[in-house]
Amino acid sequence: MNQKNIDQRIARLLFVIFIYINDVEDQLSVTDLQRLNQLLDHPDKHAALHLTNALKEFQHHYPDFWQAYQNKDLQRQLTSVEALLQDCLHALGKKQGLQLLADLAKFTTTISTSPNILSLGFKKVPAARLHAIQEIQQLLAKQSHVHQDQHDAIKTTPPSQDTIGISPLGAKQTQQNPSISDAQATSNQLSNEFPNKFVAHPKICEIWPAAGLTVHEEYAWQRGKLRVRCVAVTPETHDVKTFSFVAQPGKLHLYKPGQFLSLELSIEGKTVRRSYTISSSPSRPHLLQITVKRVNDGLVSNWLHAHLQVGMEISISGPHGEFNLFDTPNEKLLLISAGSGITPVMSMLRWLADTQSTADIVFITYIRTPADAIFEQELRFLASRLEPRLQLIIMPKTVAPGQIWQGPVGGFSMDTIKALVTDFREREVFVCGPGGFMDILRNKLESEGHPPQHYHQESFGTPLSSRQASLVTDMSIPIAMPTTAPTKEIQLTAPTSHITTTQKSEASDSLVTFSKSGKTLKCASNEYLLDIAEADHIPIESSCRAGHCGTCKVRKLEGKVDMEGQQALSEADIADGYVLCCIGKPMSAKVVLEI
Repeated sequence: MNQKNIDQRIARLLFVIFIYINDVEDQLSVTDLQRLNQLLDHPDKHAALHLTNALKEFQHHYPDFWQAYQNKDLQRQLTSVEALLQDCLHALGKKQGLQLLADLAKFTTTISTSPNILSLGFKKVPAARLHAIQEIQQLLAKQSHVHQDQHDAIKTTPPSQDTIGISPLGAKQTQQNPSISDAQATSNQLSNEFPNKFVAHPKICEIWPAAGLTVHEEYAWQRGKLRVRCVAVTPETHDVKTFSFVAQPGKLHLYKPGQFLSLELSIEGKTVRRSYTISSSPSRPHLLQITVKRVNDGLVSNWLHAHLQVGMEISISGPHGEFNLFDTPNEKLLLISAGSGITPVMSMLRWLADTQSTADIVFITYIRTPADAIFEQELRFLASRLEPRLQLIIMPKTVAPGQIWQGPVGGFSMDTIKALVTDFREREVFVCGPGGFMDILRNKLESEGHPPQHYHQESFGTPLSSRQASLVTDMSIPIAMPTTAPTKEIQLTAPTSHITTTQKSEASDSLVTFSKSGKTLKCASNEYLLDIAEADHIPIESSCRAGHCGTCKVRKLEGKVDMEGQQALSEADIADGYVLCCIGKPMSAKVVLEI
């Protein structure tokens, strides 16, 4: 067989590999075609030096290949790829065959992930495509061992973390007969290796491909504490300001639209922590923003409005929160906010606009008066930009004399929602506002037939005791409190089957041991674990101090702890022994905490 015929066979093999990877689940995109054409036009720039002649044949037969694809005459299964590969290797000698396998490994990476994106530290690999890449790489590894002894076998490992953001395949993954339809497991693998990344739901990359775009860890803040510098303070209304931050040292900010962060501030000589929803969008990762309403007697909100200025540095931690757009993707959305509950929804809207999402969106925001319309001008701009995909309704309860307003006026009414959003039962619903408002809305939607599993809310929070009311003074600021059971009223006392006990101990005092700190402290049954720890300078990270955010969760190794009104721990957390120190009280003579 002459070299030209061999190059033609290799060209066909390249096309079949391209289709197998990029058209998985019929998801071939214009970007994929552009990437292929760039490779064909400039093969020497894309790690394909030894495939130059084959790529020339590829160009020559390009129309024929696509004709076979359109006529569905192209054999594109993994077995077909293997048969074509074996045919090419059989026509080549040992040395040329091994070189072909190495070139195909590079080709696989090149046509599946843009080199330009990789050079910037970005990576975007949907779960199904990632699995297809792994299958091709496993096939190449298998054939390399057939061609050569184990000791000098060519390395054709899957793309490394530096290329597409995954670790090399383990022994269990390099079976000769891998599962072909395991996108869910691959998504879980990514979530475990890169916590809080955007691959949070296997459907997310299918509906909103831009959600698969992530940044290498060295370039980004994705979890934990961070020092930030204020670069702008922007008035939004008469009592609302947006504070903009950049990381120190410079990093990009990664989070999910709707999540929140915690501020750590020094006020009057004391360290104070509060949680605020992120109002900026992860599609603009250079800047991190929170939007804060000034509240009467609000310790932190008043301090921020009066004292935080451009150039000042503070510490933050996060991001946190299950209330976000990525974990429950849907092509039809109903977003509802009340007052400053607009902040997480604004993050969602900005992201949807920046990524040119095709989602069908209805956004209803309830405000007191037109003067209280946060982000009004930007909302109207986004509505024009996303028209007709975004239906925007700004609903003031009243219009004061002298105020100019053209639009609907009135408070919440289910009849209004039914009239404006006739298909509300088909939509994923995200709600943020005062607790009473959301309770009514949730119950009304459920009574009208909306599936409760497609309802999500984030609450401003309500004081659960006089002690907590004195600590959480900014009650009109959104504090992340995801609803884990949206079909039921929020339980102020968790079931006794999950909490260790809700009965008071016979002993008036308890001994609380902090195992890692090596300290044992006496604690009354009405004292909170967090207060005890802070009084003795035992560091426990905290934020809301009301059992909402979960920042202060610590594993309990021994004893019984009561947590009145906890909202942050899942059943799995409780089963693993976690307690919330901010609302946890010792209810046995001895309690041991793993901190």
